[in-house]
Amino acid sequence: MEQGSGAREVVVVERCTVADGIVSLVLADVTGAPLPGWEPGAHVGLVLPGGLVRQYSLCGRPGDAGTWRIAVLREPGGRGGSAAVHDAMAEGSRLPTRGPRNHFPLHDA
Repeated sequence: MEQGSGAREVVVVERCTVADGIVSLVLADVTGAPLPGWEPGAHVGLVLPGGLVRQYSLCGRPGDAGTWRIAVLREPGGRGGSAAVHDAMAEGSRLPTRGPRNHFPLHDA
């Protein structure tokens, strides 16, 4: 299922460290509009400073149309996406997103 694959701008409404090297971001539409729904396995593309586009899995409650939550592990040997999230994203930061998309939907057994 391909859900809400359009682009939109979001704002970071909450940022917290949830474990060593992992930050959680709660994102909301900058206009206050509901965000597209998603199902387990879905991810959202963040357009980060410098033009990097990185995909992060959505976590939390799929039925919450007001916000999306992601958790990002800092990858010291990565290509810069996790460092940009950890270093540049604070509460109030705005960024473009793409999605959500779900290339890994769960199927009934």
